[in-house]
Amino acid sequence: PSPGCCRSRLACVLLVHYDFPGGAGSHRRGGNWTMTENVLYIGLERTIWAFALGVLVLACYFDYVPLINGFLGHRFWTPLTRLTYGAYLVHPPIIKLLAGSQVNYYTFGAKAMF
Repeated sequence: PSPGCCRSRLACVLLVHYDFPGGAGSHRRGGNWTMTENVLYIGLERTIWAFALGVLVLACYFDYVPLINGFLGHRFWTPLTRLTYGAYLVHPPIIKLLAGSQVNYYTFGAKAMF
C-alpha cells in the first residue's frame, strides 16, 4: 500500500480513539469545550467512526492490511460468529413473543433482568 493510504488509516484510528479532554462531562473545568465544539463532536462522532470502520473494511477487502484481515478472518472466530448470528436471527421472535404476552406495561428493573 502507498504511504498516503497507511497514513490516512492511522489518522482515522488515532482520531477515533483519541480521548478529547474538556469534552461534555469532563472534570477539567478550565478546558471544557464550548457549546459549538460539543455539538460538532456529538454530531460528527458516529459519522467519523462509521467512516473509519468503512475504511478498515475496504482495506481488509482489498487486502491492504493482511495482518488485520488474517486476524479477523481466522478460523478461531467461527464458533463465535455462528453463535452471534444465530442469536441475531432468533431474538426478534422471542422479543415479539414476550412483549405480545405481557398483560401490563413492561417496567425495567433489577428483577426483570433475570
